[in-house]
Amino acid sequence: MRCVLAEDDSGPRGYALFTSEGRWEQGTFLPDGELDLHESIAVDPAAGAALWADLLSRDLITTFRLHMRPVDDPLLDLLADSRLGRPQLSDGLWIRLVDVGKALAQRRYACPVDVVIEVGDELCPQNQGRWRLTAATTSVPSGFSGTCERTTAPADLVLPVQALGAVYMGGTPLGRLAAAGLVTEVTPGSVAALSAATSWDPAPWCPMIF
Repeated sequence: MRCVLAEDDSGPRGYALFTSEGRWEQGTFLPDGELDLHESIAVDPAAGAALWADLLSRDLITTFRLHMRPVDDPLLDLLADSRLGRPQLSDGLWIRLVDVGKALAQRRYACPVDVVIEVGDELCPQNQGRWRLTAATTSVPSGFSGTCERTTAPADLVLPVQALGAVYMGGTPLGRLAAAGLVTEVTPGSVAALSAATSWDPAPWCPMIF
């Protein structure tokens, strides 16, 4: 295992842990080395770009395997030809809401929203029922703060807790789940409003196996 470090006058800004294996094609004797990136963290885009520039310019390496990267990793856009990348999507982060009211009140939202959500949850009955989610019109540095309280008002949309967990971290559009029949829109426009509010940039990412 080897480490490459990106740093400036203020100190370390990022690192990458990798292993590599030198190989040669039989018959042609052309280099056919492989580099496996096991972990890479950078505090800003400049440090990330510096790490990629170092790793992807290693001599005699023709195959690079980069594990557990975020779905919105800028690497493909840094390549001279992004079509040479072969990303494979897999899930590595799961959310199960056990307290809908507290969970929705503690996260931040990308824009103001005011909707009544009817949640179905057979395992956790405390989640069942209608919840009014309201995101404030005044933003805080990390987005719009919200409140979520029980209500008897008519529902704007109906969904199972699994769908709510899928959109909770901001990486899954609610509209996609609605198109798959997993969300029922009662009030026109409510799916689009909640989908916009729960979206987030950057996308959720877990850089380690736990």
